[in-house]
Amino acid sequence: MKLLIEILLNISGWNIMSNYKMGYTLIETILVIAIVFILGGITITLSIESINDYNLSLSNCYYEDKFDNVLLNLESLCTSAGIEYIEGNKELNDVYSAEIIGDNITVKFKDINNDEKIKIIYLNKEKLMIKTISFSNGIVSVGNNVLIDKIENFSVKKKNKLIYYSIKSKGNGVRIRCI
Repeated sequence: MKLLIEILLNISGWNIMSNYKMGYTLIETILVIAIVFILGGITITLSIESINDYNLSLSNCYYEDKFDNVLLNLESLCTSAGIEYIEGNKELNDVYSAEIIGDNITVKFKDINNDEKIKIIYLNKEKLMIKTISFSNGIVSVGNNVLIDKIENFSVKKKNKLIYYSIKSKGNGVRIRCI
């Protein structure tokens, strides 16, 4: 009779599982935890690598932008009003520019008040520099500014009336322009 009742209850959807144990074994639990840790480790590693790649790309992008801005500033300098002359690789023998050795571009200006300014672009210890020498009412003032760093080479070539300059940065290529 008891067997008949169990069969009827099973057929009608009432399942009696008094003989079955519920839950997971210890091995199943350890396997699930191990899989979760492995997936978590892979995810964290990939995330860190992605963040580092993003930061490197962002740094290169900022440097490229800075490099292009330097070229625009040099272009603006060499095409501005009041220029008396532009010379490539001028020999500099005065006390204000004695430390400048190697290739350079020298631009001489006269402003509205007839004051003279000389700007010299040159490479100094992997930095592209611009030295400004101003002559105003018998007073000389000298300033030095860094245009950009991480420059491997700065070369100036003169061909007839044209001046070509080349700026090679570390890892970001070469830019060649003509004045």
